[in-house]
Amino acid sequence: MKIPEGVKNILCVCTGGKDRSPVMAEYFRSLGYEAKAVGISEYHTKQNGTSWIWPDDVRCADLVIVVSTVHEAYVRGLMRYMEEYRRIVHMIRVVDKLADETRGDDVREWVLGIMREAFPGGAKG
Repeated sequence: MKIPEGVKNILCVCTGGKDRSPVMAEYFRSLGYEAKAVGISEYHTKQNGTSWIWPDDVRCADLVIVVSTVHEAYVRGLMRYMEEYRRIVHMIRVVDKLADETRGDDVREWVLGIMREAFPGGAKG
């Protein structure tokens, strides 16, 4: 996959904002992008002490990376109710390899491997 031209701010979305989205955000920051990790579950983000997604998070993003169709639907639902939000946000669903699997202690390396495969090269798009 190629990151669309002009992207500067990337929002990485998973369920609890604890495992997958922080690693994705770390990867994109290593490529020179601004990146934020959030979760769609208010319950899990409270339990984890992580960031729950807010409409402003989507407003500030040029690109949203989601890990499953559930996350994609949640973000699209937020966007539907943001009438003042006029610009187009690119959204990429990372291969469903990241969807609902758990990898235990090696989750960081597992996610980084998938990100390197999905977004190779390391250069801004």
